[in-house]
Amino acid sequence: MKFLRITVTVVALLLVVCILALACLAIFVDPNKLKPALTEAVKKRTGYQLTIDGDLSWAFYPHISVKIKHMSLSEPNQTQAFLDLTDVKMAVGLSALLHGDKKLNGNLHIAHVQMGNIKAEQVSVDMHWQDRVLTLDPISAKLYQGSFTGLAHGRFDNVSQWDWNVSFDNIQLQALLADLKTTSKLSLSGLGQVKMNMATQGQDKASFLNALNGTAELKITNGLIDGINLNYLVQTAKALLNKQAEPAAQPDNLQQTAFDSLSSSAVIKQGVITTNNILLLAPAFLATGEGSLALNTQAIDMKLQVKPQQNNMPASVPPSWTIPILVQGNLDHPDIKLNMGDIRAMLLKQEIDKVKEKAREVIKAHIPGKAGAFLQNLLSG
Repeated sequence: MKFLRITVTVVALLLVVCILALACLAIFVDPNKLKPALTEAVKKRTGYQLTIDGDLSWAFYPHISVKIKHMSLSEPNQTQAFLDLTDVKMAVGLSALLHGDKKLNGNLHIAHVQMGNIKAEQVSVDMHWQDRVLTLDPISAKLYQGSFTGLAHGRFDNVSQWDWNVSFDNIQLQALLADLKTTSKLSLSGLGQVKMNMATQGQDKASFLNALNGTAELKITNGLIDGINLNYLVQTAKALLNKQAEPAAQPDNLQQTAFDSLSSSAVIKQGVITTNNILLLAPAFLATGEGSLALNTQAIDMKLQVKPQQNNMPASVPPSWTIPILVQGNLDHPDIKLNMGDIRAMLLKQEIDKVKEKAREVIKAHIPGKAGAFLQNLLSG
């Protein structure tokens, strides 16, 4: 019993000492004195400009950390911030940061993050700094009703270098694209899954995009493409193949294609995205495709092959035939049309097949024996 009393007393004393230490820290140490030192340390180590607004305070849960109401980060020689952070808790070896040590570890908890127009919440980042290399691993966040996880590295020499391996899960694409404020005629909505493994370097947005290399995977479910009506293009092709009048032009508000799933993987090389395995599944058709998109110029060049359900096509069209569609020009206002060169080739083949079939019937009826068999073989070539 005596040993137990001594143990309890020691634990209680240690607890009191910890509480007093935290109280003294909060009362006598003003964290606002860290502002200029933090700003200078970030600029010295990375070249980026850190701006801290409002008073700093201490936070004691889940770790002893400095609480920052608002801060922003801008690229060298840029006045507009590219990263905006609200309600930040920074748990890091402050003495190592302020005294310029070559190595430090820490953790950031951020209530709200905005990069450009993209917003995220409940961001948690473990960071490690050594030899001018910043490692962010792991990174987790909530965004657009989904989640974000991954890791990233940044190297700060004369030219900033970054690489990252990240995943977006169950992202609401419509909300994301609305915040990106894209002006493209084409837009996507649905539930998105995206994986990216990329690297780049540069000093501004243009150079970062031009140097971008890596791979990406995309899958969207229960989606909608706004700006293109593949069903209408299929009906137009059907009319051409059946030698009927083309359907009337569709109103702009009907330029939409609903689909069950859309998937693709892509290679990014020097800022140009290339894919050869687009697969879109919709109730009335299946579409495959390939093409490229240049990120800086927004030039798009894509070819789609749409295979409708056979009951949507003339009986004379073989089930293996597909409808060719081109998407070309600038991503803001792409030209979306049937590939008439391929359509004409299909029509010509259709007519040739009819002539061949008629010839086979004549040969069968009037040229028996080996001569007839020889001619039939010629028509099969």
